[in-house]
Amino acid sequence: MRWILTCLAWFLALVILMPATATAATVVKLDMPNLVASSDAIVVAEVTEIDSELDADGRVYTTIEFSTDDVLKGEPGESFSIRQVGGQHGDIATRAPGMPDFERGEEVFLFLSNFETHPVITGLSQGKFRVAVGPDDETRFVVPQLHGVHLVDPKDAPRQAAPGGDEATDELQVQAPPFDMSSHAEVFRQVHEFGAFRQQVEVTIEAQREESR
Repeated sequence: MRWILTCLAWFLALVILMPATATAATVVKLDMPNLVASSDAIVVAEVTEIDSELDADGRVYTTIEFSTDDVLKGEPGESFSIRQVGGQHGDIATRAPGMPDFERGEEVFLFLSNFETHPVITGLSQGKFRVAVGPDDETRFVVPQLHGVHLVDPKDAPRQAAPGGDEATDELQVQAPPFDMSSHAEVFRQVHEFGAFRQQVEVTIEAQREESR
């Protein structure tokens, strides 16, 4: 079993890693409790449509439409969309460091903020996880998609960036339950079994609800 998990970690690392870039967005580092607290909607969804357009400000914006599969927090409805800067329209392209990328047909685990007014991915690429099926064509995993960001500890923001800059998932491990995602590294440097990850999100949501009562 261990060698299977090791092979899976290497496989997923090769698939999802992206080349390092010279520019990055500076954002506050979010662990699981902060991701949940900062999000008014948390869902598992499928990307159904992607449409890019050139705005009057000369930048390309992309609208991503989703079909909701599972709702853990909020009321997103059966479908929803987000509009974010970045993308390509004809020969014109706009790059937005730290903004998550999407592909049509992709299954994703999303943390969303400002859902009622202008929904955005919480913490840029920190709030998007890809759902992937393992080599056995059955076991589902949640894969972090962190890239293009300089992370800042909340206590240091906005004065000092975290050492190392872009915390890409270059040394992914497969995380099996039980686990505690109280640190940022435990969330973003590991591939998580889907059910265990979902359960951790549910536990965190319930704990925060109890605290607010």
